[in-house]
Amino acid sequence: MRQGENVVVEAVGDIDTIADLNRLPDMLAKRGYAKNDIPRIMHGNWIRFFSEVLPE
Repeated sequence: MRQGENVVVEAVGDIDTIADLNRLPDMLAKRGYAKNDIPRIMHGNWIRFFSEVLPE
């Protein structure tokens, strides 16, 4: 089993449709993720990625 694989399996059971994605921040908080880390998980990585790869 790869590291973190069980977390993915648990999350999949909690998210049935795309409409459930808005529940993800609360789910992360309940699983012990730090309040400052949740925005980074939700969109911070995407902002960083696109700012690096898209032209200005």
